Parts: sequence; structure tokens; C-alpha cells
Amino acid sequence: MRKATRRGAAIGIAAAILLSAVPTRAQPVADFYRGKTLRMLIGYGPGGGYDIYGRLVAEFLPRHLPGNPTIVAQNMPGAGSFVAAKYIYDVAPKDGTVFGSLAQTLALDSMTNTNAYTRRFAQVGLSNRWSMRSPASRR
Repeated sequence: MRKATRRGAAIGIAAAILLSAVPTRAQPVADFYRGKTLRMLIGYGPGGGYDIYGRLVAEFLPRHLPGNPTIVAQNMPGAGSFVAAKYIYDVAPKDGTVFGSLAQTLALDSMTNTNAYTRRFAQVGLSNRWSMRSPASRR
């Protein structure tokens, strides 16, 4: 009898929690990207390998994203792309409109440098020797 009472109470509590939850509607991805301009920061100067990869991705990636946003490639050279990484983390808006083509070695740099910002980034994709990184959520 006690087991049946506990089971009934547990089911009742679970039902109350599920029924009290307010349904939320997620913003569709196409609506998020539609009409937006995304910025791709390239951590090296113009004319190099990262610049070529970054500009190719900036040209062709919008065709594969829902909403067909515009992507503008912007070079931000310095410190082996660390300047771009620091800008993305400290200054750039955290709304998903800024991402970067940063050095592959930033992961190794974060293990050898205690001040490295790169521990706070998540890898989004990889194209040959080129990588896209986006700041991890601060929440």
C-alpha cells in the first residue's frame, strides 16, 4: 500500500511539473539569419592561406545557411590571429553574427599560455587547414 501511495504521489508531482511548464517557441534559424550581415574575422593579413580560405567560405557559405545572410570577410592580423580571437571574445556582439578564421594552433597555445582566450572558444567547423571558431556562451 505504501509503494502505491508513493508511486501515485510521484506521478502526480511529475504531471504537475509537466502541465505547469509554459511552452516556448524557438526562433527558426531562417528567421534569425534572414537579412543579417555576418562578419568573418580573418586572423591573418590579406593574400595568405587563411585569407583565401576565409574569403572562399564567406562567398559560398551563405548559400548553405537558411535565410541566405551576407557574410563580410574582414582581416584582423596580429599575434598569430590572437588579436582577432581577443576581439571576438571581448568586443564583438555575442549574438552569433561574428565568427573567425583563426589559427589552428590556438588550442595548443591555450595549453601553454595561461592568459590565452582560446579556452573560451568552441570549434564550429574545419576546412582543410582553416578553422572557424565562435565564442562559447558566457551564460
